[in-house]
Amino acid sequence: YSSKRIKSFTAEASVIIGCNILSYLMFIFLLYLIKEMDFSRQALSFFLVINIVLTICYRGVLRFVLRKYRKKGYNLKHCLVVGTSPIAHELIEKIHKHPSWGYNIIGCVRTDKRKSDAFSGYRILGDIENLEALFDEFSHTGRVVMIDDCNCCRIKGFISECAMFIGARTHATIAAYSTGVPTLV
Repeated sequence: YSSKRIKSFTAEASVIIGCNILSYLMFIFLLYLIKEMDFSRQALSFFLVINIVLTICYRGVLRFVLRKYRKKGYNLKHCLVVGTSPIAHELIEKIHKHPSWGYNIIGCVRTDKRKSDAFSGYRILGDIENLEALFDEFSHTGRVVMIDDCNCCRIKGFISECAMFIGARTHATIAAYSTGVPTLV
């Protein structure tokens, strides 16, 4: 299972089409192997088309309903953005451009020496040094964590704790892949 929040509807539809066609071909091949000739290929093809159309319609309606609920504040994943760099700002902008993803930013963690109380319109909840205390405070929520440049072992440790990772650097995304964390590059 993987979250479909950030995948496009066309990508999901293409997976549905591909899986149905592959299943159809495997079933036809199985019928050929066991020499079963009492099945109408035309009826099976009709079933294939109906199954694809109904599954895509179901997923479309489900996405529509979830999008409506997310606009009302339900079914949201609450995010803590770790980092106050231009990349963190880009992440915040991307989340704002896609409200249907259902992410709600609860604040930012400062990773530089600025003393401001806000970053990109969000409250600074603390410094990187007190990240563990912030994690304990918000551990009941889902989160997206973005880390600025740090020791690679430290970054991989943070990444392995994430429910999802959005990264721009190759080694960080490799760390997410290698620890089994769903990743958006």
